[in-house]
Amino acid sequence: MIKQFIIVLLVCLSTNRIFCQAPLNHTYDHNGISEFAKHVLNYKNAFLVLSNMKTQRFTPPSGILIRVINENGNLIWSDFYKDENDSLNYYVEGSDNVILLKDSLLFAFGQAQDKNLDSTPTFFKYDLTKRKVVDFKLYNSEFGGVFKTAQLHSDGYFYAGNKIYKNRAYTEYDILLMKIDKNGEVIWQKEFAFGGREDITDIESYGDLLLCAGRTVQGELGTQVYLLKVDTYGNEIQFKTFFEFGDVGNTQIEVDNNDIYFTSNSQVELVNEETTYLGRLDGDFNVVWDTLIASSSKYDLRTQEMIIANDAITIIGGINPSYQYTNWKKWVYATSWSVDGELNWEHRYIYKPDFLHYLNDVISLPNGDLLFMGTLMGFFVEDSFNQNLWLFRTDSDGCGIIQDTCLHTLDAYFGLDTIVNVFDYAEIEHNGVQILGNPFANELVLQVTGKQLNISIYNIQGHLVYEDLTNGTLSLNTTNWQSGVYLLQVMDESKLLAVKKMLRELARLNFSNTNTLYKKPIFALSKIKYTIYLT
Repeated sequence: MIKQFIIVLLVCLSTNRIFCQAPLNHTYDHNGISEFAKHVLNYKNAFLVLSNMKTQRFTPPSGILIRVINENGNLIWSDFYKDENDSLNYYVEGSDNVILLKDSLLFAFGQAQDKNLDSTPTFFKYDLTKRKVVDFKLYNSEFGGVFKTAQLHSDGYFYAGNKIYKNRAYTEYDILLMKIDKNGEVIWQKEFAFGGREDITDIESYGDLLLCAGRTVQGELGTQVYLLKVDTYGNEIQFKTFFEFGDVGNTQIEVDNNDIYFTSNSQVELVNEETTYLGRLDGDFNVVWDTLIASSSKYDLRTQEMIIANDAITIIGGINPSYQYTNWKKWVYATSWSVDGELNWEHRYIYKPDFLHYLNDVISLPNGDLLFMGTLMGFFVEDSFNQNLWLFRTDSDGCGIIQDTCLHTLDAYFGLDTIVNVFDYAEIEHNGVQILGNPFANELVLQVTGKQLNISIYNIQGHLVYEDLTNGTLSLNTTNWQSGVYLLQVMDESKLLAVKKMLRELARLNFSNTNTLYKKPIFALSKIKYTIYLT
């Protein structure tokens, strides 16, 4: 009986449900109107979420919805802003362009569009205590412009930017950077041109200076990514272009301990598609280390946001729809890297396989958990998509109630997806491999019949513990293997035949003296990382 309990406990531990974590994996609807969630912020003991909303279906976003949601996922209050006295549509796009000041004032830098779709940068100031708009400003120019990123600098001013259009056709544009006070008054406005069409996708503080990242067209060189350093007067200090930018992705920068972390999309195709670049630079834009994220090329990943917290780089984005991996549905992913450029983990997230998923923002919570925010697009309802806000929470390793089994790599997730019955113990003969004893203890014996097959064994975190081309009887000494769930992957050349679940139980114990069991517990409860929720 005790042995059975231990086995069941091990299976439960393998599901990676977090004991201390609030079970948050919710969707939110606002009056049945489609929305696209854009930003999430820590707000007191809750979360502050902004979405772009429509007042009518089949129209562009027309207003901004503010929600306050507690840590258990319950809606506390919401407020929708749309100026009914004009015909403009208001919304926020881009990265880090929503800023919370002293838990009372919310600033958002976005854009407004008229009925001709002409764009104008906007300043939005909202009092969270009084739940009302304090100020709203439009910054008109001859052909219009856009704000997509902003930074509250140490001098107490906002620096916002993206691009300013130079013709009515919107085919030419330069970098737009503006210094704005907390009342929305413009201190100065600067434009930068380095060869053609340029924009800013991210702004960060760097000591007394400011860093801008974005894209620039350099004639025959194509579209390149750049870094620009300016002072608080808008004077250029340093400018540097890097590799040729790919057709997809988003350029992001983060500053941590005077190092610059930089991710974008390169045109290098490691496997099938363009590949995400990740690097660390010093203050003079010299590369300390860099790498290409191979999974981004294999699974066509589109980067959306990057943060640095708890000595880890977290990148989120979308998995572009494909027949092979997602059955033509858009799913989402997150990946974590050390500040020294080593992969920590990568996960795939699905609310429902048939839904379209978008992941737009992620924040780190005080206890180290991660809160992810995005949009779900479901089935057609009355000739319109069911499109709602989506929030879910994980631990710092990206594991939580969003997935039943938390693996280590995207390869492990998509490997499992190719099997209809992944954990079917009864059907073990048709693929030529038989597990002789499951659960196993200090020895794992497999019988491989027919031709040689490639045998791979992964632990539940997705780490490879054994791999070989095998025929006949295979006997593995598993004395040093940790107790828990393992996945057996069987392949015939490049064809995946089966993935089977195995369990290494604890070594047999001598229960003749039960007092020993209580004096020396099997698990130190303070060190248990994973458990389950009762649902």
